[in-house]
Formats: sequence, C-alpha cells, structure tokens
Amino acid sequence: MTLRPNIRGVSRIKNPFSSAVRIWTSKPEGTKPNGLSKLLGLAVCLWFMTFSGACTVDRFSAAGWSGMTLHDGALYVGTGSGTLLSLDPNSGATNWAYPDSTSGEGNLGLIYAPPVAVEDRVYFGTYEVRSEFCDAPGEGGVSPCGRVYGIKAGETDSRQRPRSLWVYPGLNHVAIGTLVSGPVISDDILVIASSDGSVYALDAETGNLQWQFVTEDRVWSRPTVDQGVVYFGSMDHKLYAVGLKSGELIWEFETDGSITASPLIVGERLYFGSFDRWFYSVDLQTGGLIWKTRGDQWFWAGGVSSDGIVYAATLGGSVYAFDPEDGNLLWFNTVTGAVVVPPFVFDDKIGVVTDKGFFTVFQGNTGAQEWGPNLGDFAIRAPVVLNEDLAYISGSDGFVRVVNVVEHRIASQGNRDLWEIQVDD
Repeated sequence: MTLRPNIRGVSRIKNPFSSAVRIWTSKPEGTKPNGLSKLLGLAVCLWFMTFSGACTVDRFSAAGWSGMTLHDGALYVGTGSGTLLSLDPNSGATNWAYPDSTSGEGNLGLIYAPPVAVEDRVYFGTYEVRSEFCDAPGEGGVSPCGRVYGIKAGETDSRQRPRSLWVYPGLNHVAIGTLVSGPVISDDILVIASSDGSVYALDAETGNLQWQFVTEDRVWSRPTVDQGVVYFGSMDHKLYAVGLKSGELIWEFETDGSITASPLIVGERLYFGSFDRWFYSVDLQTGGLIWKTRGDQWFWAGGVSSDGIVYAATLGGSVYAFDPEDGNLLWFNTVTGAVVVPPFVFDDKIGVVTDKGFFTVFQGNTGAQEWGPNLGDFAIRAPVVLNEDLAYISGSDGFVRVVNVVEHRIASQGNRDLWEIQVDD
C-alpha cells in the first residue's frame, strides 16, 4: 500500500543542495576544484542521473562507493562492474561472483551500497541503466532505475554457486528509483530507500512488496530499525519515523537541509546530521528536539557512539566528539579530505577515512591523533568493515585492501599477512 501520493515530478522535488550549495560554488577563475567541490560534483551527477541520465556511467563509476559486509566467514563486496563478490577475508581470494559467466544473466547494475546478509541469504540494491529493466527513456539513453536482489549464497566447500531467490521489481512491474543506500532487515522485512523518494518494505523470503512510504524528495539515507520503527532521512529536509509492520507515519522532524546520513540510536535518543550543517539529537519516541550543535560543513555521513561519546564528521574534514546528553563539544580535530562515511570504533580509538585516501586514528577520549597514513591516491567513500584488528577498505581505485588498525600496518608496505585485491576497473 502507498501511504502518500506518489511524487515523481521534478518540479515538486526540493533541491538537496539549496541550503548550502553556494559555499562551494564561488571560486576565483582559474583555480582547480578542491576535494569538496569534486565531491559535490559527484553528488550533483547522481542527482541528475536520477532523471536524465546526463552523467554517464563511464564518468561516474561506483568504484569506491560500493560497500562491503562481513558475514559468516565471507566478505561480500558490491562492484561498479555489476557483480556481487564473495571474498575470503583472510586471503582476498574470490569464493564466487554473482552473476557468473555461466548464469547467462549478464552484469547487474552498479552496486553503490553495502549488501546485507542473513543466514545463507544476501540482499543488495542496484543502480540500473539497462533498457530491459528501466521503463522510461531519458536524455541520451535510458533513465536509471533500481532493483533489489535476494540471493542464496554459494557454499565454497561444495562448489555450490549462488542462485537467485527473487528480484524486485520484476520485469513486468513498474521500475522504481535508483538504490544508493543499502538495505536493512528486521523481523523478516527488508527495508530499502530509493532515489524516487520512497522507502520500500519487502518480504525477505519472497520479495513481495509490503508497503511503500513516499517522501517529497530522494532518499539516500540508509534506514535504521529499532523496536519496530524505521528511521530515515530524506532530501526533503525531514527525518521520518514509520512503523516497520504498517509503514504508517509516527512522526517527522524537519531541518533546513537534506539528510543523507543513517540515523544513530543510543538509548531513547536519535542522532543525525544534516546539510544545514547542524548535528541533532531528538527524542526517539516523539521526534522532539533535544539539542543541536553547529558544524563547519555538511554532515553527509552518520555518527557513531562509544563509551558515552557521540562522534561525527563533516565534508569539511572536521571530526567532532559530542556529549550525548547536552551536545557540548568534548573535543575537535581535523583530517585531510571530506568525510562521507561514518567514523568507526575499535578498542578506545576512533577511525576516520576521507576522500583523499587518508586513514586517521584518534584517541576516543581526548581526540589526540595516533596514526594518519595516506593509503594512496584514491578516495574512500564506502564504510569501513572491521574484523578484530583488521579493517577492510574499498577505494575509488577499484581495490579492496586490509589495514591492521592495532599494529598500524598496511598491505602496500610489504606486509604479507595483509592483502589488497582489485575488484573494479
């Protein structure tokens, strides 16, 4: 069931950059664009691709955006070449690829976000550009659309290949918008957000649509589910809470900028940042504002929490540690480059990666920098996956590489127990 009118027209959709875009567009003639303006260009490219296909896939690869998930001894990696890979996390060896050369399915659409795995099943969304899947012609080709895939994972010890369980929507159904953020699963319901402004809930077993909730703009925020409620942000400047089973609106909270971050829940509070450069704490039950704190630039990524501190970072390269009770700033530091994925926590440390290839480690309590290598001339735009002392990192150069975050060792320095492997051209 659709709970709001289906909003498809461009004229009714807000500009996601309206509240802050001018801070990056006024540059002296002849100057080279910096990392922030390049990142904004990528975001604008995604914005226009949603309707017109004006930015071609060749110019805007999914490499570096494609996320990973570690589950049951396998590292699942989406690629910009249209395959989902299962890698051995110890060696980087490929267990299987879906689809493979024998399936006859051809490559899928670009995979921008981390898949989700439950038991022996893996689910992921795509950014399709093939005419047989997308039903609306666009300028210079086919308007991009999205599909959600559910597959049964292959068993490497018995050479069993992965197989398709279901695809939504099917070939005989109206296409949905592109899928930039990853799915989540709770109570056998798969929830995924789309660039058509909708959040879809699917039966995880069958792929059948349970409900569709429509906002007034694109949804790039990966939903967060807690106690039967789905929380997500939209580029219509609002954060929403809707029922997991019913899809009915519980509350909404409006900011002055687009929200692409996945909401963070700690206790009875919800934390998130917006393109209006404010970081917010709201009541989980009512959506009422508790506090907000100003940052230097957009909060693109979500926050993390550890040991009574909430951490968040901005596109300006600022890293903040907030008191979750009142929003007071506990410490502040900076990194080189824009931050588009959440910080990550290990031991008593906080790790931050940037679109300049920097990997920076701070003391969680003080903000003192412990380590800050540049891993290479590439961007890091996918969430880091942790496995004890090891961090798995996907770069825009098409490589997945392993870093030992405790011993401060990286694969490119000749550490043979670590690996890096190319998964994208």
